[in-house]
Amino acid sequence: MLANLVQLADKVAKAAEKAIPFKQECGDIRSKVEKLSDLLRQAAMITYELYEPPTRHIFWDTLNILNKALSLLLKKRIFIIIPVSAFSKTSTKLQNSIGNFSWLFRISSLHDDNQYIGLPPIAANTGMIYHIWEQMAILRTGSPKDRSDAAASLMSLADDINFYTCIIILEGGVVPILKLMKEGNTKEGKQTAARAIALFVSDIAADKQVVSFICEQISILHTDSLEDRSDAAASLVFLANESDRYGEMIIEEGGVGPLLKLMKEEGNYQGRENAAKAIRILKPINSAIILNTNATIGTQEDLSLCTNIRTPVHFIREKRINKHNVFGKLYESNQISEIV
Repeated sequence: MLANLVQLADKVAKAAEKAIPFKQECGDIRSKVEKLSDLLRQAAMITYELYEPPTRHIFWDTLNILNKALSLLLKKRIFIIIPVSAFSKTSTKLQNSIGNFSWLFRISSLHDDNQYIGLPPIAANTGMIYHIWEQMAILRTGSPKDRSDAAASLMSLADDINFYTCIIILEGGVVPILKLMKEGNTKEGKQTAARAIALFVSDIAADKQVVSFICEQISILHTDSLEDRSDAAASLVFLANESDRYGEMIIEEGGVGPLLKLMKEEGNYQGRENAAKAIRILKPINSAIILNTNATIGTQEDLSLCTNIRTPVHFIREKRINKHNVFGKLYESNQISEIV
């Protein structure tokens, strides 16, 4: 695609160079096409670094503008009357393309200058979509505080309008938000990410990505360092605390056993505390699973670690137990949830 754009830009520049009538206007077009051509060549060198969602739109928009510019310049050769304003409009569109690529380079390699990047010219009629892309780019490469602010911004949009929720999901916003919840340096940032993810709970595509994330965290509970196990348990706490559905996912994917084992782990106070919080949140969802799993790996006293942690109000309810398979054991649905 970029190679075709570069070739097309060169054709436009040559056509403008050969112009006899409207020489001044064509000279302006040529100057801007050459600037655009330089940006296209830069983009070709760093294609893998460019932020993909807006890149597609900017490429296609530029292709359309260059084709129209070439068509305008070739019309002069067949003696078609052309208004001067046509050259002015073409020049403006080429300048906008230059602005689009400059914005794309900035958004693809953010710096910690705490400056608002703004929106590109192409966003004139679809500004909110580009605002979403900007926030998603910050989630990828911004500072910890900026990433937290970006997640809060996306959460606000998704909470207000379902259409924006769909855009965030379709354009790949779920993964960087999950990454923030895993790697964020502050509790506030992780909580913000979890709240944002909770808004996507009814979407099948988002659910698949969340399940993959949950499986990754459960895997870490089995094998990684003390700190990593503690962080993984904390991520599960944030997810389960925001949605029953995510709590059910944790149970279904076999997270109960590793969390109960982490509660017994010596020398890992933070990990034990995080695991206890997770179990406390999960127990109202399916107490039978937790009690039965605990019986296979420890004693009833192990659950005393989570008795002093307050259960969120939205989890306090009586619920029939679904069938689950934990360590190969099926538990029948006629059991009643037990709330500590």
